[in-house]
Order: sequence, then C-alpha cells, then structure tokens
Amino acid sequence: MNSSSDIYTLSVGGKIYQITKSTLDKYPDTMLSRMVSKDWEGLKEESDDDCESTEACDTPRPSVFIDRDGALFEYILNWYRNGEICIPWTVSEEAVRREASYFALPDDVRVVRDTILVNVREAV
Repeated sequence: MNSSSDIYTLSVGGKIYQITKSTLDKYPDTMLSRMVSKDWEGLKEESDDDCESTEACDTPRPSVFIDRDGALFEYILNWYRNGEICIPWTVSEEAVRREASYFALPDDVRVVRDTILVNVREAV
C-alpha cells in the first residue's frame, strides 16, 4: 500500500485525480513527471523539516490545479497506468492527442478505440 506521500493529487479542470509517484516515474520525460519531481519534491522537503526526527512523517503531498480538460485527463492518466489510451467512440481522438501533446507524452502514443463498444454496436 502506498503512503500518502507517494500519492499526487491533481485537480484538472475542476476534476480531482490521484496518481502514485511510481506510476509517474515510469515516464520521466513527460510533463507531469518532471513537474512533480521539481515542484513537489521541494515542497515535500520543506514539510519534512517540520517533522520530529524520532517520528516518521507521512505528510500528504499538496494538490495542484491544471487548467486543462478534466474529462480528457482521465485518458492521459490511463496512458501512465497502461501504456496506451483507450477512448470510447464518443470522444474525439484529435482532442485526446492535443492533451497528450500538452502533457508531453511521446509523439507515437497509442490511441485505440474501446473495442467493447465496437462489438456491442456490431451485434445490434
């Protein structure tokens, strides 16, 4: 189980998301990974200074607001977790690719359509 200091809380377009440090660390060249390693590590070190040396300090990391499309960010986080972006037919692939570009995901990021929806539509 992750301690609260290993979990990052992000507010993207007003939607709250959480992701672990280990998940972000898999892709160190992305915007989110660089952002948390630079910005939050400094904040974590400052809060650790407030801990007593004899006790373990498990201070939650601060949250940050990112002014982007909160609904599309769900697909960006899934890329960090699964290595691909799976979107339903109702979501614009172009919009998801713009978000992927903003967050500095690799140019060759794999975007696939949800095959469950395809199979259901074919059956009807």
